[in-house]
Amino acid sequence: MNGSERLLVSNLTDVGLVRESNQDYYGAYGGSFGDLIVVCDGMGGYNGGEVASQLAVEKISAHFLGLGPQYNEINELHRAFSLAQQNIARQASENPELAEMGTTAVALLIRGEQYWIAWIGDSRIYLRRGGTTEQLSKDHSWVQGMVDQGLIKAEDANDHPKKNIILRSLGAEPHASEAKGPFPLCRGDVFMLCTDGLSDYFSAGEIDSYLAREPQQACRELVEEAKRRGGKDNITVQVLKVAEGPVFRSASGPRRFNLLTLILAALALALLLIAGINFLSLSRRQGPNQPETTAAAQDSFTVITRDTTRALGP
Repeated sequence: MNGSERLLVSNLTDVGLVRESNQDYYGAYGGSFGDLIVVCDGMGGYNGGEVASQLAVEKISAHFLGLGPQYNEINELHRAFSLAQQNIARQASENPELAEMGTTAVALLIRGEQYWIAWIGDSRIYLRRGGTTEQLSKDHSWVQGMVDQGLIKAEDANDHPKKNIILRSLGAEPHASEAKGPFPLCRGDVFMLCTDGLSDYFSAGEIDSYLAREPQQACRELVEEAKRRGGKDNITVQVLKVAEGPVFRSASGPRRFNLLTLILAALALALLLIAGINFLSLSRRQGPNQPETTAAAQDSFTVITRDTTRALGP
């Protein structure tokens, strides 16, 4: 485990039960730019994948380590991924045996009380907050495109025979990365970055129970379970837990308050209706020759709310 008292980071990689070499690569870095966590999954032959993933992590991290405290996060995430792609393409052109190499990549950037994410390919990032885990990234894959078009169900994607077809990667040909943020960072947030060698074996609901544990234990148990379920690919995971920062406010609080508001408003409306009925009844009893009785009533009902919910993610 490494990281400051504020951010606790654990990581683990395993060759799995089928592959002869580990083509995944990862890194965790801190500096004046903030904190950066990166995971890459290489592809393209026995040596190509190893080289591509390492080149990507080293180039992305070097770019941020060279930045000062003032920069545009989204721009620099795209820039870092682009520089990594250019470096991989140059190496591939100079070494014919590496011509087909490439890598997926996923990154988490933290600055102050905000975070940003970037990715390309099917390496993923998840966030556990308030007892719920969700996937923040969306795979750049052929199967995900089928899901988006409604041609197959999301739950069928992992078992699809073409699930390993990646549409974007850092390789010889330039592909656009995706970056999002800023999003608020909260105390107790747990992020997981991983390669598909892990995510292929778990639903978000299953991952949630593991991320409820301490980062080191979560990494170890996730990797062991992925191997127990098949371990057909390299398995790499990084888990980051936020130990300090603003407290997450569940959306359930404001919803309860809004329900109370509706009840009070309904009671106020009922009182107004009763007053109106009584007035009409009194008017009828007075008859045409009696002096008209007038009444004036004013009922003021003001509710001031403050929205304290925080966004769960992108």
